[in-house]
Amino acid sequence: PKVVLPTHTAVIRRILKWQVKYPGIPVWLAKRDVKAAFRLIPVHPADVAVFATDIPGEVAGRPEPITATWIVLTFGWAGSPGHWQVWAEAVRGAHMGMKPPDPAWNGEEAYDSFMLVADGILVEPDLGVRARHSASAWEGALATLLGPAALNVGKLEEEGTYAYESVVWGVVLNTEFNTVSLQAKKLEKAMYVVD
Repeated sequence: PKVVLPTHTAVIRRILKWQVKYPGIPVWLAKRDVKAAFRLIPVHPADVAVFATDIPGEVAGRPEPITATWIVLTFGWAGSPGHWQVWAEAVRGAHMGMKPPDPAWNGEEAYDSFMLVADGILVEPDLGVRARHSASAWEGALATLLGPAALNVGKLEEEGTYAYESVVWGVVLNTEFNTVSLQAKKLEKAMYVVD
């Protein structure tokens, strides 16, 4: 399948949508990551031969070559992102099919999120318990579709808290000051490449 990826522009438009709809209400960003995303997707049995390679037997102490096969999508295969995207959109679609409780307090709109391969972004206004319920709904959709171990808990603890500012797919977005910038390390790398 063809991969259609979200853009920074789409995330910025979502931020602006919330700011216009709820003026003066903070808009939060939170990240979610799918752990070893490609390895969660099984390969059709008829295609397993495509995911095979011969390796020297010496690495396993055998005189003859060994044929290794993958029964899940692999990192490095050009088709993996397209096949994974079906599942990413399924998680997003399930998330978009849910709304917060008590619309008078939490807003009536359905949740929404963005997925760039295995990196999820939640953009929510600070209305009642909306943001917390949105995150819980996203995580529930992920667990239902790909299993309870699919959420990368390490990254969740590191960068999963709602905040005004977040590095979204390599670009720093700040909803408090409505700024977009690059991290210092990215600027240094760009300067090195230009020189």
